[in-house]
This record gives sequence, structure tokens and C-alpha cells, in this order.
Amino acid sequence: MLTLTSALQNTIRLHGGKRAIVDAETELTWRQYGDGIARAAGLLRQLGVSPGRRFAILGRNSWRQAELIYAGYWCAAVPVPINHRLAPREIAGILEDADCALLALDPAFAGLLQSSEFAGWGERVLSLQAELYDQRKSLALPLAMVEAEEDQDALMLYTGGTTGGGKGVRLSHRNIVANALQIMHVMSPHQSDVYLHATPMFHAAEVKSTIFTMFGAAHAYLPEFTPRKFLAAIEDYRVTVAGLVPTTILRLLDEPEREGFDSSSLRLISYGTSPIQPPLIRRTMAAFPGVGLQQCYGLTECSPYVAMLDEEAHRRGLAGHEQLLSSAGRPLPGTDLRIQDDDGNEVASGQVGEVVVRGRRSPGAITSARRSKFDLFATTVSIPATSAGSTRTGSSTSSIVGTTSSSRAARTSTPAKSKKSLAGIPGSTRSRLSACRTPSTAKRSWPWSCRCPAGRPPRTN
Repeated sequence: MLTLTSALQNTIRLHGGKRAIVDAETELTWRQYGDGIARAAGLLRQLGVSPGRRFAILGRNSWRQAELIYAGYWCAAVPVPINHRLAPREIAGILEDADCALLALDPAFAGLLQSSEFAGWGERVLSLQAELYDQRKSLALPLAMVEAEEDQDALMLYTGGTTGGGKGVRLSHRNIVANALQIMHVMSPHQSDVYLHATPMFHAAEVKSTIFTMFGAAHAYLPEFTPRKFLAAIEDYRVTVAGLVPTTILRLLDEPEREGFDSSSLRLISYGTSPIQPPLIRRTMAAFPGVGLQQCYGLTECSPYVAMLDEEAHRRGLAGHEQLLSSAGRPLPGTDLRIQDDDGNEVASGQVGEVVVRGRRSPGAITSARRSKFDLFATTVSIPATSAGSTRTGSSTSSIVGTTSSSRAARTSTPAKSKKSLAGIPGSTRSRLSACRTPSTAKRSWPWSCRCPAGRPPRTN
């Protein structure tokens, strides 16, 4: 079965003696980590988190947060990692919207409990302070693994984009495992790898680490990004693969002490959220000789990746085919991605059209625990072939999503804000925002859509 519980159990069984966690505080094998996960699952159950219930995690990157996420999978509960950079009102809104039974809280954010928005939460908080958490976990009885169904919710991630508050995206076990298998051929995971979690764990980009767990690789965690902390982690933990975004890559390149760190273990930098211009790619490859670059394109609602620009494409781009570097890459195996006109016909390369995507990793759930006024909105925008495609996201009482059935998650935005945002795109020829009430039984073939030139899927945030 395509479940995270069975995948985790297989990893513990096959790679039990190999490293799972590499940290300044401790090193754990997969067998030791598995025991901790089972005890953390027992603690969650003891605190009232039953199968199918959601529990929130608010914290910086850490192996304890990862342990709780895996514990959620283990006991068939649903972790909801929350962006700790949000305002207290927004965080409280997510806790209410997701109907969370518990909040696991990093002590760095304990001050939130003094806010009026968190009245009544004091009795439902599990502290992630190291000594307190470890002590409570050690007193809990290990819980036998609860085998989940493929279509059962595994994880809920809130995505807000640039124009509004978040919508919850419910990802199933099948969604996440299927996407992990899709990216496997590009990321080439190995049991000897050490994957550094440098992007926030509340972000969909973290889901790519699943395939490294499935191969028995080790994980290291960076609580907060600074160029020196990142480079020190590469050196100390002998990291082989790291996920970054263009802004953090630029900060690395501008770090004056960069050459003083040993980054010889690094084999791959995987980046996303936006393309990198050729001059910056050249600088990156010169600064990290022998390290491959890989761009991941997708969105939370697609679990999250639909296409990748691999290492070979980056090399070809710098060897005279520079147009490749403005592409989002090739669709992943098992992903049906097309660019169509208004009548549903595929358009020629370079022509404006609508990107439509489907695959087994598209979620089978609504975008929020709370329904909006309309079941379905659709949005399209025409961008000239000389410009990269664009889409904006956000939310309000009504939301915009891509062409999909009302029971499937897709891109979200606010009608008024989207019109204002799209009007500011240079060269936009038109935009159309439409709303329609769609029966909940309606079925559509394509779960997500956005307008862009053929050959270049749009950049999403």
C-alpha cells in the first residue's frame, strides 16, 4: 500500500542500524528513532489525539518536530505544521479552522499563550522544550503502528500565497508517497545520503524529504537559516543534499567566509519557488564545483511537485541553451501536464494557454476545513510569450481555485485581489475571473489550471 506508515515501517526494518538523525545534540539510528516515534505516538494518544484527529505543530526545524510528524503518521492522526511567522490572530485562526486537538509548541514561541487569541489553549499544549518533551515521551508506552488507508489524510498544510490568509490543503498518504516515487529518479536518493532540512518544515518543499526516509538516508535539521549556520551544518554533518530557495542561495554566495567551510560532501542543491537567472546559476556552480542544481516546480495542492528542471538541463542551459533555465522543467513521470486553449485543445510551443495537470498525487480533499460561499471559482490570465506565466494566491470569504471538482484542492485566491494583482503584470493582455456554483457530485478531468505560455509552466509560490 502507498502509505507513510508502511514506508516508515519498511525503513526501520531494512535500515534499522543506519543513521536516521544527525544532530549536534545526538545521533539516532532508524531503530532508535522508530522507538521514539512509537513512544511519541503513544504520548499523542494519551493526550487525546485519536485516529483522524488533527494536531498542530508550531516550531523551528528540529528532529523532535519531525518525530512528532512521523508519530502522527504512526497513530493515524494528522499533523498540521504552522508557519510560526504568522501573526497570533492568523495562527489562532488556523488552529480553529483545522479543529486541532493539541498544539505542540516550541518554547521560542511560548509567548503566544499570553495573547487573548490563545485563551483556553493552555491545557492543550505539548511543550517542545527538549528536557520536558523527552521526559514526557519516555513515560509514554510505545503505541503499535496503526495501518492507515491510502486515501486517509496524512498531513494538512496551510498555503496562503501573497494576497491573503491561508487555506488548508489535506494531503493523503497516497498523495505524498506517490509524489516521492515520482521525484525519485531525479533526486537519486541513497542510504548514504544526509538530507539537510534548511527550508521551514511548515512549507510543502519539506515533503520531498519523504523519499530520503524511504531509502534509509539520514536527516539533519537547521532551526534557522543563516549562511554560516548552513555552511557549518554541511561541514559538521557531511550533508549531501540540501533544499534552498533563490534568496538563500544568493545569501550564501555573498557570505564572505564561505570558502572557509568544507562543503565537499554536498552533491545536490534542490531549489524552488522561483527560477534562478543564468548569472546566478553560474555563480552558484562556480562556488560549489561538482554540485548539481535542480529546480522543483509545483504547488502544495499537488503534493507538491509536477515538474523538475534536472541537473543535466542546468548544464545544457549554461552550455548555450540558456532558454532552458527559464523553464520549470519536464513533467514528472505519472504526471499528465498539458497547455490548452479555451476550447481544451493543446497549443503550439510558445503560444499562450492554460496549464492543466492531473496525476495520482493530486489531493482528494477540499482546500479548507471550512467551505467557502461558492463551490468552485476559475481563474485565467493571458501572458505574452515573452513573459513568464504568473498566478497569485490568497483567500477571503470566497476563493478562487483552478478548474477542478468541488472536492479537490487547487490554487486559491481572492477575486478582487487577483484582479488587482493581475492588472499589474507587465504585458498582460486580459484577465478573466469567473465564479460558478458546481454540484458536489461533478467530476472534472483536470484538478488544477493556470494561464501561461506553452513550454513554460507558471511560477507558483
